[in-house]
Amino acid sequence: MKSRLSAIIIAVLFIPSIYAGNVTSLFSELKLNGVVSCDTTLLLSRVSKSKPVTIEWGDSHPSHIGISLFSPQMKDMINHEICNFVERLFLELSLFPSTNEAMSYLHRHKISLTRNNETYGNGSFTNIRTSIEEITQPSLFNINNTKGTFTVTLEYGVFNNIRISFPASRELIFGIDKKESDLDVSAKLQTKNKHKKISKKFSTADLVRYKTGISKLPGNMFIINRLRNDAYYLNMSTTPVYSAKLPHESIANLMQGIIDTGIRLEVKHRMYGKFTPDFIIGLNDLFNSFSEGFDIYTGSQVLDDGRIQCITIFHNHLYNYLHMLIVTASKEQYFNSEAVLDADFFSNIPQHYIKKLF
Repeated sequence: MKSRLSAIIIAVLFIPSIYAGNVTSLFSELKLNGVVSCDTTLLLSRVSKSKPVTIEWGDSHPSHIGISLFSPQMKDMINHEICNFVERLFLELSLFPSTNEAMSYLHRHKISLTRNNETYGNGSFTNIRTSIEEITQPSLFNINNTKGTFTVTLEYGVFNNIRISFPASRELIFGIDKKESDLDVSAKLQTKNKHKKISKKFSTADLVRYKTGISKLPGNMFIINRLRNDAYYLNMSTTPVYSAKLPHESIANLMQGIIDTGIRLEVKHRMYGKFTPDFIIGLNDLFNSFSEGFDIYTGSQVLDDGRIQCITIFHNHLYNYLHMLIVTASKEQYFNSEAVLDADFFSNIPQHYIKKLF
């Protein structure tokens, strides 16, 4: 089978960014460049008479800006990213010159906003700044995530509530575009941090007999049946299969990060635009970088030249985004602990590209 890598590269490198990097743009709009370079709060009359603007600072740029509604302790207890999104959303809405423009923004990003069951723009809920001033420290803050949609409910004062529903989209929630997201992933992969080791937690009672001496831990498919997270073990045990005599099962295990090996990857990170930095990373180090918050699926195909091409998907099930690793090597290289394999890594790609892989 011919590799479809070239077509995928062309498609992925030029994914349009649908979100405008709001953390950076809001910081600029409020004329805070060169004024703030650390975590702080500021009272800005343009935004609110009583609610300060809160800023969280990253290594060299603002990582969050919004109207302060939650203490750092509350954010850590609930969900830091979702709390930041709510704060930033109220800041964005407060800066629109008219209700219609704010309503258009909400519609464009598929966000539903109600106060006491009145949709924003209707009845008495037409002035977002007035509503912001009314909000006291929430007596109840609830988050639900159903079928790719978050619903946040803030209850405050006497029988008052604000409810926000929005897509589980990383760009929307984190307030960064694809270019910024790709840079974050690149920094994560090239920083020598200790990551939790990947391991599948299961009981041998979960295993089913697959073939003589081999058992299978049944997994799930991701979008297409060729991408799965089944794993294979010896004799109904917890010892994973890894032998050149069983290439299909062994490579499936290897490319889910559950085999300890010295194999390294020479990675070309295909980022937004034409930026493609190269770096070398241990196979297990790369997988362990995505050990928390991600489901991992893999599939393989034999190319016309006899090499085996493995495609691994890292799917963040909470914020519904994914990365993709494509490794192409001879069968022997997959079983050589000293091998350096060629790999292409695509970060933050749309799900509909998955159907074009095989």
